[in-house]
Amino acid sequence: MVNSADAARLPAEQRHAEELQRLAEQDRDPKPTGWRLSPRAVRRFIVGDGQLGIARKFYGDDPLVDRAIVSLMGHQGLLLVGEPGTA
Repeated sequence: MVNSADAARLPAEQRHAEELQRLAEQDRDPKPTGWRLSPRAVRRFIVGDGQLGIARKFYGDDPLVDRAIVSLMGHQGLLLVGEPGTA
């Protein structure tokens, strides 16, 4: 675990621990092997859920998020490529 006093930026798991906990408590959907959350909960974490107080993390094409999750569910590698300088 990274000490917050020593880190320039905490890992996402620590920065968003409360949101991840809320999602895990509400998640009743099946989870792929090795996943802590269902694909539906992962999507809610990324694109946000106002009812649970989950902030949006990705501002862009929501169907792209869906395709990325489906790719990861199929144990496929995922490479996101964009225009140079947009990372």
